[in-house]
Amino acid sequence: MSRLINILSDEHLDLWLEDGIIMGKFRPEVKTLTVELAKKVVNARLSRADGVTRPLLLDMGNVISVDKEARHFFARDENSYKYLSATAIIVRDQIMRMVANVYVMFDSPKIPTKYFSRPGDALKWLAQFRTEKLN
Repeated sequence: MSRLINILSDEHLDLWLEDGIIMGKFRPEVKTLTVELAKKVVNARLSRADGVTRPLLLDMGNVISVDKEARHFFARDENSYKYLSATAIIVRDQIMRMVANVYVMFDSPKIPTKYFSRPGDALKWLAQFRTEKLN
C-alpha cells in the first residue's frame, strides 16, 4: 500500500511524498518555469524535508520553456539540491527533451539527474537513491 503525504498543492504545482520519493507535477496551465517558480518549488520541498534526503520525480507537464536563471538555480543553488539524493525529470515532447538535455549536460546539476519520457522508468531508476526503509 502506498504512503502519500501532501506537501503543496496550488495553481502551479502539486508536490507530495509517496513511498519515500518526492513527486511533483506542474499544472497544465504552467508553460514557463521561471526562477521565481523554481524557488517556490524548492522552498515548499524544504519546508517538509524534515532533514531526510530523498529522490525527486518532477513531471514537467505542459511546460515548454525553462528560463536560464531557473536552470542555473536548480543546478547550482545549494538549497535546490539540499536533502535530495537524485532527480528524475519527466518530459513529454522533443522541445522539453532538448531543454532537459541542456540542463543535464551543461548546467551540471550537483546530484544524479536524468530525464525520462515514462514515469515508470524514472521510478525504477530513482529506487536506487531511496534512503528510507518502506514497510
